[in-house]
Amino acid sequence: MKKHASYHLWKRFFLIQVSLFIFFILSLGSFSKKIHEIDFMIVGQFEKQFEIDLPGRLTDLKISSSGQRMLAATVPDFPGNGENISKPHLQLLNSNGKVLWSFPLKARVRDLGLSFEGKLNVISTYEDKLIAYDQQGKEKWTYPGMCYPYVQTLNERVICYYDDDSRPRTAFVALSFDGKKILEYPTSADVLTFDISRDERWILMGLDGGKVQLLSPELKSLWTRSLGGQPMSVTLSNSAEPKIAVLYLDSHQSKKVSVFSLTGELLQDAGVPFSISKIVFSSTSESLLFYGNSKRGQEILSAALFHLNEMKNFDENPRWVFDWSYQDTAQAHYSSRIQVLDQSIVLGFEGVSNRGEKARRFQLFSFRSNGKVKWTFPVQSMQGYYLFDAHQKQDDETILYISGDHGKIFKYFIKEG
Repeated sequence: MKKHASYHLWKRFFLIQVSLFIFFILSLGSFSKKIHEIDFMIVGQFEKQFEIDLPGRLTDLKISSSGQRMLAATVPDFPGNGENISKPHLQLLNSNGKVLWSFPLKARVRDLGLSFEGKLNVISTYEDKLIAYDQQGKEKWTYPGMCYPYVQTLNERVICYYDDDSRPRTAFVALSFDGKKILEYPTSADVLTFDISRDERWILMGLDGGKVQLLSPELKSLWTRSLGGQPMSVTLSNSAEPKIAVLYLDSHQSKKVSVFSLTGELLQDAGVPFSISKIVFSSTSESLLFYGNSKRGQEILSAALFHLNEMKNFDENPRWVFDWSYQDTAQAHYSSRIQVLDQSIVLGFEGVSNRGEKARRFQLFSFRSNGKVKWTFPVQSMQGYYLFDAHQKQDDETILYISGDHGKIFKYFIKEG
């Protein structure tokens, strides 16, 4: 009898395990439907607005938030593409492609920015100078230092931050539109990664030594938190009380992402795939997006923030729960920029070229926060180099500016497919 009872007990246990296994397989199947392999298809309606030649090869491109001005920096062109240009150039163009001004520079541009209507245009050069120009192209002021400028139209100031290759013991400098120094923010640790909220109010810094610091609209420290490793990417959500997310590499060489509230409360600290190199909040601030580029290929993953409560006490070593993902098996030569627009995000994927093809296959994708593809756009490139900037005209309409290693800028009007 004892043997018979134990047999039935074992049988019941076995059936429970089988049921759990079947449930697990079915759940994997349901999740896999949300993971898509990149198909290099064309989605959307395209209309080319203009095509213009550049005085060299484009290195930096920024569109004003109004969409009416475009600031472009170039370097000397390569032989065989028209007239060779011997110096770097800077150009300001309007939305119709008309060159408002253009002139040569003494040194290459490291980064650039411009105000809402392009009334103030700022560049940082490899000659350790920050230079500001007005809308006529006249130099307004210069400031010493090699930094990355953020032009804030609402605050009428320029925030220029110094990374670990720049000025020691200075995180950033704040300048008025007239070039007067408002403050120079000190730091005891190098700034490894930096972000400013879309409403220009909050500044977030990832610091060497495994720390993250949030600054108020008055440029004062609100709090500093220690991480489990070195920060690699930081981002602020676009909301009245933004959330803060930090990607970092921990002491075990694993990657994790922490999310904090505006007051500095830790909401989540969970693992992500090692391939992840960038994070950014979606335009709705309801999801966190993860971009990866490695030997396993390129991928974009999305995690809804309502999962934070589900994950908080789930496991001693929690992992982020992804709602959808797009993947491609090819590793990109250049990690893609991720641009957040009002109702979507835009990023690029690189495909595997067919044998015998000289050009590589690239495609820009526009995703809604739920993973739906709004539009895709093919990119022609011989050496795998391209730059883009987009401006959302309406919910289903986007203006796309794009350039590559062909020495041209194209403007397209795209309607959602």
